[in-house]
Amino acid sequence: KPVETFELADLSLWANTAPTPKAFVMAPFIPREDVVIVTGDGGTNKSTAALQISACAAAGRQFLGMDVAPGPALYITAEDDNRENHWRLAKIAEAIGTTVHNLAGRLHIVSLRGRMNNELATFDHDGTLRSAPAYALLRATIEQTSAKLVTLDNVAHLFAGNENDRGQVTAFINLLYQLCGDLGVTILLIAHRNKSGD
Repeated sequence: KPVETFELADLSLWANTAPTPKAFVMAPFIPREDVVIVTGDGGTNKSTAALQISACAAAGRQFLGMDVAPGPALYITAEDDNRENHWRLAKIAEAIGTTVHNLAGRLHIVSLRGRMNNELATFDHDGTLRSAPAYALLRATIEQTSAKLVTLDNVAHLFAGNENDRGQVTAFINLLYQLCGDLGVTILLIAHRNKSGD
């Protein structure tokens, strides 16, 4: 029986192929097929900026003069209801020179506000991560919408672990990286700074 090891990069193959530079959804801030954490104090418009970037991706428009890779976008918020999302999107669409009608089918918005059990994973008493039903729903929604840019707002609603436990935080981010690798998506993860401001 062969000994199991980590998968090694094939440098012989690398020697015969040209390397490719890192691709971006929005250079130099949002690398493609990666998890990007957007943090800030409450009320500093993190959610609005993420919705603007999502709309720009869906419409193939620039965001504040920066190119955004065009493609379907999925914006999931556990903080805002659909009335607020509709209000913001109508203003954003007008500002970027499109309409809500033109974004239909390319920008997908989900409000989880008031919905229970939104955590994407739970942790056993020994700290082992277990994906939760909401993770399966997230994966299925990404697949159904063919989204390439996914916003998850806000991490407090989706991460049920201890923010001060590096093992739990790393396991959760790796769970999101699985979506990046399996589905070719880029994830914008919105988070508040801690209360002490560190």
